[in-house]
Amino acid sequence: QRSAGKNRRSCQLHLRDRSIGSRHRQKPFSLDIMASVYSQSDISKDGSSVRSKKSTKSLRGIFSKRITRGGSPVDNADRADTLTASRRDERESTQRRDPPAVNSIKEKEVSSFNDKGNEFFGRGEYDAALRMYSEALKLLKNNNVVITTDEGNDEYMSSSMKRVRTARCLVNVGAVHIRRDNSDGAISALELAMRQSGLVAPSDSHYHRACEVKADAMENIGLILYKQKDYEKCGVMYADSIEARRKVLELMDTKNIKKKMAKATSVERRKYHEERNGCKLELSVTLFYMALLKERQGEIYEAVDRTEEALHARREVIPNAKQDPYSLNLFSSIGRLYCHSDIQRYQEALGYFHEVHRMKCEVVGRDHLDVVPSLNSIAFIYNKLGDYKKCVMISDRAIDIATNGRGLNRETAVAYANKGDAHKNLEDYDHAVISYETALSTQEKCLDENDMTNAEVYDRLAETHIL
Repeated sequence: QRSAGKNRRSCQLHLRDRSIGSRHRQKPFSLDIMASVYSQSDISKDGSSVRSKKSTKSLRGIFSKRITRGGSPVDNADRADTLTASRRDERESTQRRDPPAVNSIKEKEVSSFNDKGNEFFGRGEYDAALRMYSEALKLLKNNNVVITTDEGNDEYMSSSMKRVRTARCLVNVGAVHIRRDNSDGAISALELAMRQSGLVAPSDSHYHRACEVKADAMENIGLILYKQKDYEKCGVMYADSIEARRKVLELMDTKNIKKKMAKATSVERRKYHEERNGCKLELSVTLFYMALLKERQGEIYEAVDRTEEALHARREVIPNAKQDPYSLNLFSSIGRLYCHSDIQRYQEALGYFHEVHRMKCEVVGRDHLDVVPSLNSIAFIYNKLGDYKKCVMISDRAIDIATNGRGLNRETAVAYANKGDAHKNLEDYDHAVISYETALSTQEKCLDENDMTNAEVYDRLAETHIL
């Protein structure tokens, strides 16, 4: 669930579209793609993939002349580009000083197709978005793409910039295929994006942008692999993406860039810091994805570390959580992890869930069903902390909201189970039995009979009868 021509980076992310970056970074990839992979409790359904041979073939056709020249396509493409990189750069440095050819293509035309594709993507018109991105890719094949410098001069786009722009557009194509549940088409586009960005030399001025695009491609592939429950390969992709994002920040902090920024205008410095903050926020997103993966794999301590690191990265950019809606997901995740039986940092978890509840109330209202999960979490923690009466009180509030003309739902059952736990700890066994039985009757109507939640409540009910 990311306009051109300016280096703008959004500092607010939640489960929505990431903002489009500079003319070098145009991406519609959104965090609500993540929402289709991860649920709030990190339980995902394995969606079926739809093979789109036509889309994949047409996409590869754009690059067919480049990467299928005998032997292994991938190896030969890398080898050819590596051998000719220095010669091409020398030629381009001279060529860019020459007046643009009559049949040249303006960079604005490429950006226009990208921008239109992003607009279509935001409206959910994925076929139209794919057509726009394909047109941009075709234009980028032209050797005479002309860009206008800040000084107003026209010069040819360098091969490294062209590769970065091509890779960014391919990431956009991959995001479209992710939304359409076409895993094969998405991975094909994203692998091509990694190939293009990987051909930019480390000594090139656009190398940090290439690393950034490559990180986006690897992160998106990780999302697909997570959905396919291939957690081992998913972890590799996330780790490589995190490493690439750290590399971007490192490159942006090098002495050469700092020296350049020291002589830059106030507008240029502002753009630089906005771009760096955007990279920091994207690092926090990938760390969050890694934390969810580690939690699913049962590596709770590693999940806690990655979540805390993600939260720290966001607070460096946005100290005030009230101005960062995306922090809601991080707070919920870290609160859940702190409540794990291996961690038991209940007091810290309570603070995070209180903040989640406050933010939810501000967004949807105090009586909305969406506030019930945070109330249930708070009630659970108070029970663990020994404040059983407060647990009962908050559980009753959650039950009132969840049952107010909204029918039966899972959160109602959780609230009754929490209430039963509190009554049992208060040695009020009769009310505990009533609460547990109500939770079970609710779960039978809204959950599968084989759901493990039923077994947990039955165990608590049996224990109460024994007492």
